[in-house]
Formats: sequence, structure tokens, C-alpha cells
Amino acid sequence: INSWQPAIIIGELNDMKAKGDTIFMAGNFSQTSTPNYLGSLVAVNSVTGNYYSNTPILGAIGYYILIDNDSLYIGGHFGNNNIVRVRVSTLVEEGGWKPNPGYDVKSIHKRNGKIYTIGDTYRILIYNGYISEINSLAGTILRTNTLGPNGGFSWASSATLIGPKLF
Repeated sequence: INSWQPAIIIGELNDMKAKGDTIFMAGNFSQTSTPNYLGSLVAVNSVTGNYYSNTPILGAIGYYILIDNDSLYIGGHFGNNNIVRVRVSTLVEEGGWKPNPGYDVKSIHKRNGKIYTIGDTYRILIYNGYISEINSLAGTILRTNTLGPNGGFSWASSATLIGPKLF
């Protein structure tokens, strides 16, 4: 294995996924050569170590990545839409796909044409955890529930989908 070092500054690294020769990272990133902010998603060529400069700048912090065929879903803290869908082949954000769950998305899963997100509003000092079900094609929220009895979860960071059950 040849060593390489991408020319990026990692302020925070929360998740990594790979597809083909590309490594996708969620977190908070900047360039090393100039003080350019790269946002919460960086795509890096795993052979050369170079990052793809056409990766969309999504916002403050990325927490979780789900790759499903040519769709990459990234959850995080982006301001007006905390889950975004990007085409893997072109690295273009799908602007019309905006479910906007209203909380920081920290875990994403897909089953039977639906996206399930877990997250919280802890960053804005409203201590609730949430789960949402989203139509994966239209990007519309089908339902959102507060986690726990009487909103008993103050934050949520991860979940696992096994068959029809979410843990």
C-alpha cells in the first residue's frame, strides 16, 4: 500500500465510506494550501490521495454517510436541510431533494424505498431525539417521532436497521 496524504485539514471526522476508488468523508474540512473551507463532505481519490474539488460544500458538520447505488446521503448540521442527497458519479447535490427533518441527522438507513434518519436538536439547546421516515424518491418526510416516552432522549447519535427493526 502506497502512503498518501490528502491536502485537506480535518477539523472533525465522523464517518467514512468508499465506493470504487473514491473515499467519502463526513465531518468538517478545509484546504491546506489556501484557507478555503471545504464543508462537511470530502471525496478523495484512494489511489492518488487527491480530493475532488467539485464536491459540494454542504455546511457546518457532516455526521453520517449512506451510499445506495449512485446516491450518497449525508446527514449533519447544514442549516436549512440536515440530510442531502448527492450523485456519486457526478458529485452534484440533488437540489430538489430537501426533506429538512428539522434536527441534526446523525444516522441514516434505507429499507423498502424509505430513508430512516435518527438525530437530535442538542446543538441548538433543545434536548430531544428524533426519528424520521422519508420517501427516498421524492425526499418528503412521511412521519417524524420524538424518541422515548415524553421525549425521554435528549440526544441520539447512532442506530442500526436490522430487517424491519431499528435499534
